[in-house]
Order: sequence, then C-alpha cells, then structure tokens
Amino acid sequence: MTSHATLKKPVTFSWLAPEALDVFEAVGRNYPDGLMWPSDGDVTGFRGAVYQEWVHKTFGLSLYELTDSGQVSELADQLEGWLATSRASGTVVVQLDEGSTTPLSGIEALARFLRAAADQKLWLYPDY
Repeated sequence: MTSHATLKKPVTFSWLAPEALDVFEAVGRNYPDGLMWPSDGDVTGFRGAVYQEWVHKTFGLSLYELTDSGQVSELADQLEGWLATSRASGTVVVQLDEGSTTPLSGIEALARFLRAAADQKLWLYPDY
C-alpha cells in the first residue's frame, strides 16, 4: 500500500479466519454445476469474476465491495429470495454474462457460500 508510510499506525487488512471450515467444504465446487474454485484452491474462497457481472446486473452490487459482514448477509438474503422465485418459475440455466451460463445449481452453490460467510460474520475477498 503506497500510503502505508504516511499512516501513524500501520494498518493490515486480512481475511478473517472462519470458525468452521466444514460449511465451506460442503459447497459443491464442480463448476459450472457448483462454485468456481479460487486460483489458490482455498476452500474459503471462490472465483468472484465468474459471478461479478451477474451479481451486479441482478442485485446492483459488486462482490469486490462487500467489506462488511452485514453486506454479505444482505446479499445472501437477496440471493435466497431470488433463488426461491427462480425455482418457482422453473429457471434451469442462468446467464452469467454474454459468454457463459451456469445451471441453477451453480447459483445455489454461490448462495450456500455467501450464507456460510454471513453466518460466521465474515466479509468477502473473492479471487479474480
């Protein structure tokens, strides 16, 4: 961080460690039917760029700007509502961007990940 030297007290930003990993391990990772793994393979992460355009178009949010656990919880709630409506209307495939789609199960996996993070009061730092 270029302004680090100007701070009176250095600040370090880091991912908060989850209390329970099993809920993250239970999220399906076989993209596109499940969540896209991050480049480092960390079970507490996902490839955010895959979902960014869809999340922004659908909810008006950026996955890369959810720096508060309350925001993550709000998105998880909105996503669960969206999924309920989509299931009821028979949605099977979701258009993520111009060139890619995912079965509804891929969005369900994203919802499970977000809920796991929200329930543990974590903020997001998805991989690009």
